[in-house]
Amino acid sequence: FLFQHSNNIYPIEVKAGKTGTLKSLQVYLAEKVEHTGIRFNLDFPTVGTNLSANIMVNGEFKKLDYSLISLPLYLAGGLSKVLNTLKT
Repeated sequence: FLFQHSNNIYPIEVKAGKTGTLKSLQVYLAEKVEHTGIRFNLDFPTVGTNLSANIMVNGEFKKLDYSLISLPLYLAGGLSKVLNTLKT
């Protein structure tokens, strides 16, 4: 999913549990040169900054530096308010 807020577009990944890989989110961030992604799952809200991953993009490994906003599923309807609070 993608979410538009102000002048930014955020990729969103939804997970059924508390953990899981973020491959599609990371590939999108690397291909579009974005720096912040959003994950909805069953865990507590967190904001991770200075995260990094080595991912395969177009047949090449690429180092990705990014931030991740993790929110519980019940906050999906309040995403704009959360982003306003974080001023991202």
